[in-house]
Amino acid sequence: PALIVEKLPMTPQDGKTLDIAVTEPQRIGDGMGSYMAYQVTTKTNLPSFSQPELTVLRRYSDFLSLYKTLVDKYTGVIVPVPPPKSASGTVMMKFKQSGEEITPFIERRCSALDRFMKRLAEHPVLRDDSLLRTFLSTTDKMPKPSSSTLANIASKLGSYTEADEYFDERSREMDTLEQQLKKFHAALEGLVSKRKELSASTRSFAETFAGLAEAEEVPQLTRAMHQMADVENNVAKLHTKQAIRDFYDFGETMYDYLAIIGGIRTCFQQRIHSYKTWQSAEVSLMKK
Repeated sequence: PALIVEKLPMTPQDGKTLDIAVTEPQRIGDGMGSYMAYQVTTKTNLPSFSQPELTVLRRYSDFLSLYKTLVDKYTGVIVPVPPPKSASGTVMMKFKQSGEEITPFIERRCSALDRFMKRLAEHPVLRDDSLLRTFLSTTDKMPKPSSSTLANIASKLGSYTEADEYFDERSREMDTLEQQLKKFHAALEGLVSKRKELSASTRSFAETFAGLAEAEEVPQLTRAMHQMADVENNVAKLHTKQAIRDFYDFGETMYDYLAIIGGIRTCFQQRIHSYKTWQSAEVSLMKK
């Protein structure tokens, strides 16, 4: 079976638009029974939608069920991947006081879910799916796949030697690209960490220098030292802003590329599974 690799258009070619935004995370309930819901806003002129603008609340498990169902339904299609589960990040949110529940983890997950939904909206096949339409227009609970498709496929593959030269080469390319992206992502995380340390050190220097200025007896020198401290404090703020930009513009982008590679690997696994199913059916036919 051939692998379907589709190039996503940056803008709709037929004039039909589907704009999705995931924003405003909010905690529902209290204590261990609480969960985080995200506001999903859709603006569209697609005739399949009953209204041009829709807003619903969806929890993380709904996004995950949507992804698994689409993977199960569209064999061979590279389905965008949502952010992974994180038990520690979720538990920390549950114990935060009201007003403090929007942790950096929740902000990153919201941003990742927003990118996930935007990729679905741009996909020439998935954007017209009826389940995606239900997800965007109702609060109905997402149906779960009949079985864990990915786990079942992986367990049945076992050892497999790729006989097709084209797919063997593509698989090795994915391995190499994944290794390089992981190294790049680790380097970016190190860069962000060092920028944060630099910001903290610069801010500490500014505070210390401002305190030293207070001990100076010459007024002109005191003013000059305070001005110097203010400049260093502004530099510290710039380092912090740059660290945030590095994280979201580079670090998260690299993480998304790694997730896309995971989606491609899923397609490869589905192809191998289909190939083995075909071989098994052919053997059974020959025995009759």
